[in-house]
Amino acid sequence: GATWRAGALLGRALTDPRTPRVAVSGAAVYVVWGDRASLVGASSQDGGATWNEPQVWVGGCFVPYGPFWTPTYDVAAEGDVVYLVWLGYRGVYFSRSLDRGVTFDPHIVRIDCGERPEGDECRSLRIAAAGSAVYVAWCDDRDRASGSGESIYVRRSLDGGATWPES
Repeated sequence: GATWRAGALLGRALTDPRTPRVAVSGAAVYVVWGDRASLVGASSQDGGATWNEPQVWVGGCFVPYGPFWTPTYDVAAEGDVVYLVWLGYRGVYFSRSLDRGVTFDPHIVRIDCGERPEGDECRSLRIAAAGSAVYVAWCDDRDRASGSGESIYVRRSLDGGATWPES
């Protein structure tokens, strides 16, 4: 942190880039941002010295924003695997890339449990990975009818996101 290089331009060509998130694994750096219809990403395999062209990592998903433009998506990386999680229509969704963000699994997995009511909100969402363990935490207000307000939920996968067993 003693010295910093000039910033690299990643998102000018996009229509409405918002609130980037970053993940690092070794010399690989991944940046993802939402444009309200897709999750767009760019990666560097040399510690940020050079960057690939941004591309849509997950398309056709509504990417809402919480209060004050807080993104409801996040990214994590471990080895060659890049993990994405986002709040879509009434659910928390997950996808992964096994090839450093070149392609993402077209099979998108909904990882939250239970039916969330119309109008329910998710104000925060995070993902973390260590080895083959992946953790996703979020808060939502699906229990507001019982008077409890917002609650924190967490799911984990112990096989790199291939399965998400119920806790």
